[in-house]
Amino acid sequence: MRPAFPLLLTPLMLGSPWILKWVRRRYLIARVGYVESYPMGLKQIGAGIGLAVLMGVALFGVVPRLSHPDRWLLAGTGLFGGALAAYCGRLPRFVIGGALMAAAGLLVAFSGVPLLAGFAILFGFQGLVALISGSIAFLRLIRRPIEAGE
Repeated sequence: MRPAFPLLLTPLMLGSPWILKWVRRRYLIARVGYVESYPMGLKQIGAGIGLAVLMGVALFGVVPRLSHPDRWLLAGTGLFGGALAAYCGRLPRFVIGGALMAAAGLLVAFSGVPLLAGFAILFGFQGLVALISGSIAFLRLIRRPIEAGE
């Protein structure tokens, strides 16, 4: 079972750009047009670095001094990840996903599971929420008729 993960992960990583391009050509370009991504600006990069430094200070400076640091780490990860998802996504499905991640982080933290199992539960749940939400959004887009002139 263990060798299956790296053996499957490598082809998926190498094949995913081709698969994404095929899905875009096949289903999305006729419906939403071509979207060109722009590089991040220095302001966003600086804000990201500042936020990473603050999180590092909180993670390595504050959390180890608290009672039950594993619980605080799980709760903080859920709350911070949920807030980040809601703030960056700004669509209702991302806000709901962020709220679910925050609630899951608190529930896992207060349940008393070990740290590694807690992270697996938290990120597995968030991945499942993102998969379901994205699948619903994709199916709704595909079922919508293509309007003339687009």
